[in-house]
Amino acid sequence: MMSKGSSSSVYEVQKFSWIWIVLVLMLGTLLRLYDLGTESYWSDEMYTVYEVQQTIPQVIESGRLDQPPGYYIPFHFWVQIFGLSETGTRSFSTLAGVASIFILYLVGKELFGREVGLLSAFLMSISEFQIYYSQTARFYSLFEFTTLLSFLFFILSLRRKQYLYFILNGAASIFMVYSNVFGLFVLAAQNLFFFLYWKKYKEMTVAWLACQALIVLAMAPYFYPLLFGASGMEDAAVLNIGNIPPPSLLHPFYAMYRFLLPFRRESGWDLVFVSYAIAGTLLLAGTWFYASRQGKSSWIDSARGSLSSLGDVTELSEKLTLLGFWLLFPILLPFIVSILMIPIYKVYYTINAAPALYLLLALIMVHARKAVPLLVSLGTVTIMIVPGLVYFYVTDFNPQVRDAAKYVYESPDSGDLIVYVPDGDFGFQNDIEQRLFEWYYEGALPGCSMVGWLKDDVSISGALTQCIAGHDRFWVVIPDSQTESSIRYKSFFLDPGQGAMQLIKEEKFIGLSTYLFELKK
Repeated sequence: MMSKGSSSSVYEVQKFSWIWIVLVLMLGTLLRLYDLGTESYWSDEMYTVYEVQQTIPQVIESGRLDQPPGYYIPFHFWVQIFGLSETGTRSFSTLAGVASIFILYLVGKELFGREVGLLSAFLMSISEFQIYYSQTARFYSLFEFTTLLSFLFFILSLRRKQYLYFILNGAASIFMVYSNVFGLFVLAAQNLFFFLYWKKYKEMTVAWLACQALIVLAMAPYFYPLLFGASGMEDAAVLNIGNIPPPSLLHPFYAMYRFLLPFRRESGWDLVFVSYAIAGTLLLAGTWFYASRQGKSSWIDSARGSLSSLGDVTELSEKLTLLGFWLLFPILLPFIVSILMIPIYKVYYTINAAPALYLLLALIMVHARKAVPLLVSLGTVTIMIVPGLVYFYVTDFNPQVRDAAKYVYESPDSGDLIVYVPDGDFGFQNDIEQRLFEWYYEGALPGCSMVGWLKDDVSISGALTQCIAGHDRFWVVIPDSQTESSIRYKSFFLDPGQGAMQLIKEEKFIGLSTYLFELKK
């Protein structure tokens, strides 16, 4: 029986923990709301905006493999309330991102205690990777949120052994897969874990199998025709996910790096080395100072004592196995499929593995604090993250389509037409660049997209001639990506040897450039 004094102490600890998680949630919310609507949409967000304007039946019938309707249906109702502005659409991802921080705290608390839950939530709250996708009108944040729900109810169903949690796990898992088909790799991780520890949980086998059967039955009507239809699985993957190149052996490591440490982009590796050097210095100096104050022998004993704080080794091994499956399956399984069958691997599709990394790092920091003070380890990680996070906020990364459209609209040199050059090295091209530009363009000039698979100057010239028929002056909008197609188009239009047209003016923006041409007479 717990005494009144000890009960009061536990209450104070719990109250203090809730204060900290509220502060972490406030921090995560502020970081995700800051500059939310500042940048223009980019092409993938434009897909989302056009898709969400369809009716619910149209969304369901569109039949996307990588983007099932689990994201678009709730998002459809969201924009009915908050509108189609950048802030209105992106705030849906922001809400999912903030909610993910709280669910991660609950998962960490359930597995390893409040401190691990709190630290892992803090790491997620300041991760530039997480903030970026919480400020993007795409399905990634919701996919991660549903994955966290699935794991939370999976853990609770095994620990509490209540049917309600099995039902909730099944519902969350269905929602997860309908948010992104890569949720199948999470289901693989959970099923392998269950059967690996089947002897411990065998009395729940029937409930677990019934839950998995429910998931399969809910998935089959939508995914079976896509995967095993007339076009075949390979064509379905290419059509829905894209004809992407195979990943390199470094991609899985790069994914785990990106989950926590910021992508410096154009800032250069010099800033990376400086921030990492400062962090390393803090780690060594802080640990040395702590060890010096304790005394060498006492510090060594404390470091050894860290192992005893881990508790039941068998139970810890089980939890670490679950974390390992959670971290590795969403990364390695699509990687293996990409190597052996067809390339499907994309780093941002592995976002639902990131929470496992935050939990693992938080666990290490908490249980190593007798050797390395928690303040030192946490400060080290924070120093490695924050400089890149500052760069993230002060730099525009999305193409400045809004500014380019305003420039063309306000240009005193009138054109007759706007020609849109597609971006990407896929086996198909579309008019998304035109839709994106015209979303911001307020003028009356007509537009024409050079759609098609244009591989050389001859095909580009033919598509251009067809576009500008009857016009003497025209704008050309070209994405400034480093894809093969973008380089090919720029080489064609900016070739001084082009005898049929003359460049009158040009203006460069982040992510795209505008050129005004006139046909020579």
